[in-house]
Amino acid sequence: PASLANDGVFFLKPLFLLACALLIGTGVWGLETNKRYFENEARAEKHLFIQYTVVTIVNSFAAFLETPQIINAFKSKTADGTFRDYGDEPHKVFGHTLYDALPEKVGMTIFLGFTIAVWFIWPLLLLDLKKSRRYEENSNGKDTVSEATRLL
Repeated sequence: PASLANDGVFFLKPLFLLACALLIGTGVWGLETNKRYFENEARAEKHLFIQYTVVTIVNSFAAFLETPQIINAFKSKTADGTFRDYGDEPHKVFGHTLYDALPEKVGMTIFLGFTIAVWFIWPLLLLDLKKSRRYEENSNGKDTVSEATRLL
């Protein structure tokens, strides 16, 4: 929705929409690669390289496209001493959601809870500490340390 709500230059909407689609697609592909990593490690590493490259390039171009608007905002602040005021009116397309109707304190609490859940709790739940790894089963009791050595 953020790419569709862009009020800037008309050609930025499809570019940001494409960027969002590429990032979502690479993220889903990354989850699939992670799930099947030990089936073919060389192939998985190649896929991870492609995914990280796509994410880096897409984010770099998105930052490049945002730069003129950021520069204009700081030029306006330098000239007037304040940033441009867009008013307190909700956005004409996306400004009438339940999130907009809630008080800011409630909305920020929901946002903080969501952030904690997605950034901290969910990744911890993805760890499976009891599952034996293929490289551990074939170690024959040798105490070798490599990239495949589990940290926990």
